[in-house]
Amino acid sequence: MNDVPVEAYVHPSHAMNQPHVLDVAAVNLADYSARFGAFPLGSLRIVEVPRTVGGAQSLPGLILQSEDLGFLSRVPRDSGTIDLPAFVAANEVAHRWWGSQVDGAADVPSGLVSEGLAQYAAYVAMTRWAPSRVNAIRQSETHRDWRGRTDALDPEVPLRAAECEGHLVYSKALLAFAALGNARSIDQSL
Repeated sequence: MNDVPVEAYVHPSHAMNQPHVLDVAAVNLADYSARFGAFPLGSLRIVEVPRTVGGAQSLPGLILQSEDLGFLSRVPRDSGTIDLPAFVAANEVAHRWWGSQVDGAADVPSGLVSEGLAQYAAYVAMTRWAPSRVNAIRQSETHRDWRGRTDALDPEVPLRAAECEGHLVYSKALLAFAALGNARSIDQSL
């Protein structure tokens, strides 16, 4: 059982997804605590930031989430599409372990561990409570990887050496971990 309070602070006119984001964060906080170890802090707060800040960032006990990645995004009714508010919240909660408590060794850049494992943990979470949306996530990440390869000016580095190349540390890492999980059933341990 998870006793950690999860709170969200949003602009009142942006609160349409607040219950959904809170539910996703609470479910994943409990799941990740059971799988990765106890959540080390007394609370988890999600704060909406303007879209000009962009993206999302996980800090100790605090997730900053851009309004367009959660609170203003429509949760699609079509089960074959990505539930972006849920996927982003699941990823940012996973960062409380991957990147905050566990990071890359001296010879492994932190991007693979921090971003790759957080993204994979969110993906595994989606396979559990929104399995109809998983194919859409895989397709989106595959296209993101392809776009990244197309736009890259330098030759692609091996995944193990990826540091901040978004298409590698988010997309290719998720796809590689998912393939390993399918082949070796490692998702049982995640």
